[in-house]
Amino acid sequence: MKTKHLLMACALPALFAACSQEEVLVNVEPEVQYKGKPLENVTLSFNKETNAATRMVNDGWNLKWKAGDQVGLVWVNAPEIQQQFTGGKEYDPTVLPNTAFWASNTRMTCNDPDNNIFGMQDGQVLEGQYFAYYPYSDRYKVDGKFGLSVDAIQPQGSTDLTQPTEVLSYVVDNMPWVSRRVDEQNEETNKNATYIYPLQNEEAGMSKAINMEMFRFANMLDARVTFKTGSQTIINPEKVQIESVDLIVTTQNEGWAVDKIATSGLFDMSKIKRYNNGAYDEFGIPSLSGTSKYALPTTGTQEGLFVNDNKVSSITTIIEQPVAKSTGRVNFLLMPYTEKNSYFTKEHYKLALVIHTNYGVVTVEESDWYKSKESDPTGMLVLGPNAVESDKFVKINDIEAFYAGGWAARTGAFCTRFIEVNVDDLEFETNCIKTQDDLLATIERINSRNVTNKRFDLCVDGDDANNVLELTDFDWSAESDNEAIKTFITAGNTLRLKEHSDKQVTIKFNGNNKIGAGQLTNLSNKIDIVVSENAVLDVNADFTTGIFVTEQNSILNVNGAKLTTGAATLNGSTNILVTNEEAGELNVANKSENKGTMEVKGILSFKGNAVVSNTGTINLYYTAQLTGVTSQVATLNNSNVINYYYAKSGDKKNVNITNVEDGQFIAEYNDGIVPGTGDNEKKADFMKNANSYGVTHYIISKASDANSEAWSLTNATKITVKKGVTLTFNPTKASTMGLTASKALLYFEGNNELASTGDYASYAKVAVKDITLAYGTKLTNNVEVVLTGKFQAEVDGNNTTTYTVDNKGYISGGSRVSQSGTITWLGKEYGVKKQYTFKRKN
Repeated sequence: MKTKHLLMACALPALFAACSQEEVLVNVEPEVQYKGKPLENVTLSFNKETNAATRMVNDGWNLKWKAGDQVGLVWVNAPEIQQQFTGGKEYDPTVLPNTAFWASNTRMTCNDPDNNIFGMQDGQVLEGQYFAYYPYSDRYKVDGKFGLSVDAIQPQGSTDLTQPTEVLSYVVDNMPWVSRRVDEQNEETNKNATYIYPLQNEEAGMSKAINMEMFRFANMLDARVTFKTGSQTIINPEKVQIESVDLIVTTQNEGWAVDKIATSGLFDMSKIKRYNNGAYDEFGIPSLSGTSKYALPTTGTQEGLFVNDNKVSSITTIIEQPVAKSTGRVNFLLMPYTEKNSYFTKEHYKLALVIHTNYGVVTVEESDWYKSKESDPTGMLVLGPNAVESDKFVKINDIEAFYAGGWAARTGAFCTRFIEVNVDDLEFETNCIKTQDDLLATIERINSRNVTNKRFDLCVDGDDANNVLELTDFDWSAESDNEAIKTFITAGNTLRLKEHSDKQVTIKFNGNNKIGAGQLTNLSNKIDIVVSENAVLDVNADFTTGIFVTEQNSILNVNGAKLTTGAATLNGSTNILVTNEEAGELNVANKSENKGTMEVKGILSFKGNAVVSNTGTINLYYTAQLTGVTSQVATLNNSNVINYYYAKSGDKKNVNITNVEDGQFIAEYNDGIVPGTGDNEKKADFMKNANSYGVTHYIISKASDANSEAWSLTNATKITVKKGVTLTFNPTKASTMGLTASKALLYFEGNNELASTGDYASYAKVAVKDITLAYGTKLTNNVEVVLTGKFQAEVDGNNTTTYTVDNKGYISGGSRVSQSGTITWLGKEYGVKKQYTFKRKN
């Protein structure tokens, strides 16, 4: 069988039975080919530290392969093979080359876990010297290199010492392994240890089993944390949950780099040199007795076989299922650190652990690490999850400390750290809040600290799908039914909510809710608020939001406090009220819109230069205030209805109300009686104040009393006189007085009368732009009426009209529109002007 590609040859049933022993060509580099004989009748297995398996499995280590596990098999001496083929010679796998070179990266897949048997998934294995590693990586296909790595963020199932499988979940599944031959287990024969195995065929007709021993390559640090009862807080150690731990490198030397934790490295086979009577250099770490058996090999002053290509300043282990318990174990995997480390002393670099819990965070500085007295004879430290600091462990000497003695550069080493944490030392910290239960639990944890008059910053995240924190029947007040909230507020503490840095977060209120204490704030005013359909939110204390939305049928009550929002969209009922003589205030930003009904008895204020829209209904009562910012006048664009209920014009400052589209700013005159003013008081100056406020639409629904006001409605665009209403004017002196609205349409709904009374009745006058009568109605006029526009009546579908005018006074000016239909005009003709006779004073 001939082929040019090692990775495209034949599959292995028992390992290579389908291949012949005919020489094949293998492409290693472009345009370079190497000959070799394929292995056949060979069974290949990989064992994880056979001599340690029984002991370690009881400590949570599962050293068995799983079906589908993949090992990389690397051919390391292809150039020398090429030389051996010259002159018709055959390949001799027992002859070691002067230099090593890796030529292939073949993926081997476990298909018989019970017997550790692996088969080839793709490619072909030829006779030669091989190096094995786990887990397999296809990085070689990308950049022609291969190596081993661990994650900088490492998940761990649990910290519960009684659940060893969960405690060691990441370590067991992600520990890098490499092959190593140690023919004799003693210090004197260390030079015979090698990571390379010769693979060759057995004699013709024979089968052969080859077992490659795999040893741990990464180092593991193991922190055993015990929480102790404090004297200042009431935190129960048994309720503390470890959520994550950071292993960090620190230094007091300013400017020194702290990226001293290796997470990845590459193998460089060209570094291997032949020496020691033809044996390969050793591979591993120093044993505890000071020999060099397990040292990473170097060649003189050069870097060695394994060189880091990624280093970090910290590694974080995240606990997937935090458990409440006073004791716990957290593990870290580190790759060997290959930088020259003669200056790695405690004076220069230290390791610290930053322990994050549900009650807060604590940083534990460098302290003593321990090794087991029952260590693996080859130098491996074996520590089970049930280990405790006792006579089974011994403190690592200063010269063996993690950096001082070069533990960072070792392979397969285990170190344990015993840590006691006083719960009083836990500084407040919490994960971002996702649910209402999270929020209440966090408040309870704060209360357990027995602190008063302090501020706590709380990150709000919300659910993973929409970044929404749902709050239902949430009562933030000193009278709350929730004891945690009540205790927090009574202690004078403040909760400051801050938005997750990478998200736009919304708090959504459902049910009946209250913000009744000023000890709840919104950092940078970023968090958005939604009051859901049919929900109620009472704001009884100052609060600030980002975007603010009330849904349909919701109720927002601002009671004697200030609610400051970003752009607000109000679809429900909004009530700005006066409580205990304190005016509630709703302050809205540019592009806000009221689509529902807004009852303003307190303050509706606007940010500088804001343009706000009303497409719903706004009711302005006697105590209402509309305020903007000096020199930054706001605009309220009204496209629906604003009702004026005697709000004082002096309380409208730096705000312009502008009708757009069909918007109406309405004041209804009902004999001057004003709703919402005590017992519906009568205000003689109602129309005057309405005009000063800027009202544009007037409805006169009752005017039975003699009117002595001079109604000068300069902003009016329409005045509607309800059906059956008589306007009676009572001038108080010998000069014209009555109704003046030069821009307005005066509309009569029917059966209306203009009358006058008093000593100066003859001076009553109405001056408007236009007059329109409802279809089929009658107007009786007893005063002087002057128009500048048109006098007409409404028409039916046939463009005809019916109306009656009994003109006992005068109607002139403008023009009377010629209309067809039944029109009855009694009294003085249209256009007859009143002639005034003035007496000359003597």
